[in-house]
Amino acid sequence: MRKTIFLLILSCSIPIFAELSQYQQCLNEHGYDVLATTNQSSSADIVLDRPVCAYINLDGIADFPQTKNADSHAWLEWYDPTNDVYFKKRIILNAQGNSSMAAPKKNGAIDFCEDEWIGDETTKLTLGDWVPQDSYHIKAYYYDWLRGVGAIGYWIYDDIVLDHDTYLERAAVKDYKEGARCYPDGFPCMVYLNGNFYGIYAWQLKEDRDNMGMKKKEAMHIHLDGILREATFWNGAINWAQFEIRNPKNLYCVTLTKKGKYAKYDGDNPTELIDETMELYDPTDEDHVRTAQVKHAIEKLSKYYAEITQSATPQQMKEALANRFDVTSLADYIVLDRVINNYDGTWGSNWQWFTYDGIKWFVAPYDLDGTFGNVYTGEFILPAMWSCWWGDYKHPAYINILRLFYDIYEQDIQQRYRYLRQSDAITPEQIHAYLDEWYNSIGMDNYSLEYTKWSNSLCIRPTICNQNWQMVLDWTGYESTIKEYDPNYTYHAGDRCCVGICIFEATATTTGVFPYQQLGYIDNLQRYKDWITERLQLMDDW
Repeated sequence: MRKTIFLLILSCSIPIFAELSQYQQCLNEHGYDVLATTNQSSSADIVLDRPVCAYINLDGIADFPQTKNADSHAWLEWYDPTNDVYFKKRIILNAQGNSSMAAPKKNGAIDFCEDEWIGDETTKLTLGDWVPQDSYHIKAYYYDWLRGVGAIGYWIYDDIVLDHDTYLERAAVKDYKEGARCYPDGFPCMVYLNGNFYGIYAWQLKEDRDNMGMKKKEAMHIHLDGILREATFWNGAINWAQFEIRNPKNLYCVTLTKKGKYAKYDGDNPTELIDETMELYDPTDEDHVRTAQVKHAIEKLSKYYAEITQSATPQQMKEALANRFDVTSLADYIVLDRVINNYDGTWGSNWQWFTYDGIKWFVAPYDLDGTFGNVYTGEFILPAMWSCWWGDYKHPAYINILRLFYDIYEQDIQQRYRYLRQSDAITPEQIHAYLDEWYNSIGMDNYSLEYTKWSNSLCIRPTICNQNWQMVLDWTGYESTIKEYDPNYTYHAGDRCCVGICIFEATATTTGVFPYQQLGYIDNLQRYKDWITERLQLMDDW
């Protein structure tokens, strides 16, 4: 079980001295001493204990990048009181994410450089027991009041998987870097831009091949990241544009270059891989051969559901599932989903699928922002009893392959959950401690700075309904009987409509009055604690 740290960080107030930036003043308040603090700016290999909270300043750029391919040439200053270490490094900075790109406060992808922003020579930064990396993510969690709920989800997953062999041990992978864990982790960091406070972020491990224990030229070390839904993958008809093949590298796709050759596979613009049936395929080119092998393994995965359901009995389906999937990771994944209501990671996205032999596939959590009641639009909080907006906690709305596993292995999954509860791996008290650790590591004053800077965040403002309307946090009938708001329809008291994914109920007869003026909610730390307590009480009756 993770060691819980309780630390109340001092405030980072606006500087008293005009010549000091907010960032410099903040460092001084946290113990930075230019003469006593270790400066590792000249080191290309930095090894630190994992910080409780880091303070970084992004300098040399006019604004935080707004696109994934901005390749902003910036400097990153780092200080953390845990290690009392300072360094300043060149970085290439881009925005990062998918749906989160629509948020005003962007995630960031940081690539360290030891050269003049070329990226051939990089800094290796090792933090605690994490695998050494030269690239990290900083996550904004803009739709989460706590600004770090995803990282807390990984901490909970740490406790869930602690009592058995790791992913790589179960896959019998022999050669991998120490610290590889196959899923992310994170800690708080305060980000400044050109010396001015910019926001609360989570400094996180990314889905890097070293963290996955993979080799970039090993054909059967396959890592998929993105949307794998029934209609676009698990029915055997693959939409290659919906997901990225993160490993292996040096693959080729069906797109042609101006010279009439197959183009290199681009994960930012994914498309179908080539195979040996195609005209320009070269059997003497090892990259072409590897690409075809990868493609066949992915195609085989997409047909697993059909193969398994052809089995005659539940026991035969159970055996077929176990032959094709790592059932331990599937069970752990579903337990995590049920505990934190990871609705956004069970219907086709926000997960990682990977294999080390092209036959047996593993699943791991990723991007756990839609948890603890948070929704991707940031407009409201899901009550603990709702697993998503069209199903209660006892009937999760899983895609077909997860639903099949859930149905066949339901008793095993329930037993796994009960064991974890009884062993104190999952308790309200432990999760409350993680919530306190995150909040106290950041501190009340930094939260005040955050919500002054990002004052339009929906989680600090209430929903305001128009006359004769109220919002309803009950999604019964959402998909079948509740229709979109119609300005020409006369609603009577008790009638319901939906606006997007929000449900509204008329409190009196009304026509042509839109249900709300603004959406939002007022969130706080206690709400998270109350939510997880209620959620576990519900799950105990599972």
